Amino acid sequence: MNSSIYLPHKYERIGWSLILVHGIILLILAILDVSGMLPEAYYDAGYFIRVLFRYSLMIGLVFIICSKEKYEDELIMQIRLKAFQQGLFITVALSLFMFILTFLVRYPLVYESAEGINATLIFIAVIYKFKLYKFKKEND
Repeated sequence: MNSSIYLPHKYERIGWSLILVHGIILLILAILDVSGMLPEAYYDAGYFIRVLFRYSLMIGLVFIICSKEKYEDELIMQIRLKAFQQGLFITVALSLFMFILTFLVRYPLVYESAEGINATLIFIAVIYKFKLYKFKKEND
């Protein structure tokens, strides 16, 4: 596999920063929403804000997954490939489960494409970082 398609390692930090800012803003919005302190303008622009957050999360996850490690080798690329495969399998299984559940409860459970992509990227990132952590721990 050609490693030249990966982003430089500094993009991983940018991705983590995007996700951190994303999480902080969502936490603040949730607290303000529960306390009833959100301005009415937020509800008017709510769709745009949700879409903006979805895509900022997506970009952050892509930066994390697709950036090189400090020391990239064949084994790390193999770990990344397995994480992609497992994340994809989990997402397909979840999607099929949601489809079957829709018929059982007779209520349409919408699984939007952006949420599906984000779920896939989250599964891939978590699996990849966990396997990489486990690999580094075994070799130290």
